[in-house]
Amino acid sequence: MAKNTAKSYRNQVMYCVFVRSHTPEGTFEGVRRDLERIALRMLGGVRERLSGLGVDLDARWEAVTLLADPGAETEQGARPIRRAVRRRVEEPAADLLLSEQLTAGDTLCLAVEREDLVLRTEKRQV
Repeated sequence: MAKNTAKSYRNQVMYCVFVRSHTPEGTFEGVRRDLERIALRMLGGVRERLSGLGVDLDARWEAVTLLADPGAETEQGARPIRRAVRRRVEEPAADLLLSEQLTAGDTLCLAVEREDLVLRTEKRQV
């Protein structure tokens, strides 16, 4: 229980620091930019975990923008973005790793095709 509370508190603090303190009230573009920064930071954590397995993550800016817009839930802070990163990036990447479609030395590409997020693996050149 305490661990979940700490995560919730961290998400709210992240929201307050990035969104509320850096943007004039009511500025949609400023909020969007801050949400994109939060998404980038979360993808940075995914990149670090993958690099520990020898896999690189290449995230296109369009994919970051799509992850940063999980709906009009800006009052919930970073939680919707965290859920989107987990559901759309981390879980599919884990499936690729477990099925050995993604191995050490490969690159996981995160892109947008037809307004949807796609994950592709690029095998290392031998």
